[in-house]
Formats: sequence, structure tokens, C-alpha cells
Amino acid sequence: MRAPPLRGRGELATGMEAAIRFIDWARSHPTEITAQAIQARFGVSIATGYRWRHAWYASQGKYPPTKKGSSR
Repeated sequence: MRAPPLRGRGELATGMEAAIRFIDWARSHPTEITAQAIQARFGVSIATGYRWRHAWYASQGKYPPTKKGSSR
């Protein structure tokens, strides 16, 4: 399910509004948060998805989960 637009077409959402929507979604997300899930939900680039994911886990005092066999 895709999030409703933050604003009408051509209007920019504030950073605070985007952050609040992300936090609300992340807190209620039942499984591991992935950059792809963030991209699909919020319509951001994959790079932004990774940045938001890293920031979310850092705010929890954790590293993001990694794939099996990785060095972390």
C-alpha cells in the first residue's frame, strides 16, 4: 500500500511532515524495514530509502540487519 501524497502535485512537503509520516510507519511496520519497502511506500529513490533505513536503525541504537553471509 502506497502512502497518500504528502502534498498536492507540485507542492513540497516539509521535512518535518515527511519525518513524522516515516516514523509513524516504521513504528507500526511488522517486519524488517527495507529500503525497497521505504521506496515503495513513500515514493523516494532507493538511495533515500537506504538513508532513511540507516537513520531509523541508528535512532534505535542498532545497525540495520544485513544479508546472511555478509561481514557484519
